[in-house]
Amino acid sequence: MIKSFKIILILTPLVLMTGCSNDYTAYNYDEHESRQAQSVSYGVIDHIERVTIKEKKSKNNNGMIGGALSGGLLGMMIPGKRILGGLTGGLMGGVMGSAIQSAMRNKRAMNLLVKLCNGKTVSVIQQEDKRRRPLRSGDNVVIYTNNATEASRVIYSNYNRCQPTESSIEEVRAQVREEVKAEVKAEVKAEVKAEVQEQIKAQARARG
Repeated sequence: MIKSFKIILILTPLVLMTGCSNDYTAYNYDEHESRQAQSVSYGVIDHIERVTIKEKKSKNNNGMIGGALSGGLLGMMIPGKRILGGLTGGLMGGVMGSAIQSAMRNKRAMNLLVKLCNGKTVSVIQQEDKRRRPLRSGDNVVIYTNNATEASRVIYSNYNRCQPTESSIEEVRAQVREEVKAEVKAEVKAEVKAEVQEQIKAQARARG
């Protein structure tokens, strides 16, 4: 019987894995998310906090049913105690299956605090992806935000997009030059206007 229940522990998770399981990793997209516009921003991970995503309890009882079936079938294989073994195995399998399903609803995740290039800080919670390079503090990242749902995902980037490029520096220089020209022009205009007004007053005093 003990050996049978060990087999239940192995089979029940396999049954559950064939069911619906939400994936909150950065590279997983649902069908309705395809062909939707996304806003793109860049930043650096400032801090990572380990959190747990707890899914709502689903209405299905796949864990209990799968465990009960596995336990019942294995229990019925006990020689001379098929009925009792099937009932006991089904009961124990159902309990263990329900517990396993409940545990599988809890997913390890990360609360990523990202400092954007514009100086703002945003927080994005997403599931850890064991298939990808783990994110670390100080990593350069790209944030994709769905314009319809406002759901965001953080993906590692090899480049620091926040550092100014030569073209962006030249744009700033050109903007500063234009601002200086405008200020000088305004000052010269004010000086000329004041000088003309003084000349008009002087001519008026001379006539008087």
